[in-house]
Amino acid sequence: MDVAVFDTIERFVGGTLDTGGTSVFSLRNGGVGLGSISPEVPPSVVAEIERVTDEIVAGTISIPTSIT
Repeated sequence: MDVAVFDTIERFVGGTLDTGGTSVFSLRNGGVGLGSISPEVPPSVVAEIERVTDEIVAGTISIPTSIT
């Protein structure tokens, strides 16, 4: 939520807020992601999470936008 609120306020103050539409927040623009990962999580798991995150951002792994 912090990215969404900050982005919206920044666009409002800058005079570029387009109302009446839909804003999309994703891994690519920092709108979603994981919080702090416990130090008890094995480094191999953290590395795998980072790899998958990078692949999602790069478009290698596609995320469905609807449930079918």
